[in-house]
Formats: sequence, C-alpha cells, structure tokens
Amino acid sequence: VHLFPRSGVVKEPMHFVIGIADILAEQQEKQQRKQKCNQCDLLLAENQAQKYQIEKLQRENNKLQEECKERELELLRVSQQMSELKRLRVLNPEQYLQWTADEVVEWMLTLDGGA
Repeated sequence: VHLFPRSGVVKEPMHFVIGIADILAEQQEKQQRKQKCNQCDLLLAENQAQKYQIEKLQRENNKLQEECKERELELLRVSQQMSELKRLRVLNPEQYLQWTADEVVEWMLTLDGGA
C-alpha cells in the first residue's frame, strides 16, 4: 500500500505492509462490535419495556390494595349490622334451649320492661 500526503509535493511514498488476515480480522472485529451494539440496543429496549410493565403492575397493585381496603371496611360494616340485627331479633321462647348466654340475658332484660 502506498500512502501519499494530501497536499504538497510527494518526496517519497510511505510503504506499509498490511496482510489480508489483518484486514479480515479488523472487519470481523468491527462486525462483532456492531453485533454487540445491536445486542445492547435490544437489551435496552427490553429493559425499558420491563420498566413500563413494572410501573403498570405497581399501579394495578395499588388499585387492588385500595379496593381490598374498601372491601374490608364494607365487610366490617356488614358484620356490625349483622351483630346488631342478631341482638335486636325477637327471641322465640319455644327455642330457649338453643339460646346463648347473651340471648338469655337479652330475654331477661325484656321482662318487666328491662327494669
């Protein structure tokens, strides 16, 4: 290979020896770097997609946790209402053997107007 300066008078050409193996190795190295860059780009894109998916799942999880809290509060309200209804229900004296101790006390309070 002969190399000449870009401008000016050529005094003597410079001589370099480059083998085909060196050129092929350099091309192979460039190709490998290009493949690594492509792999990096793919990994970055995959990483970005996973970050988006994580954010989406976190938002969904927060929403579900909020719904769960609401359901728990509703369950607590319904349980309290059930307890109140059980307490207020009319006791059937014919089934006194099935009464609980609290029901016996409630029945006793109804006698003589609860006095």
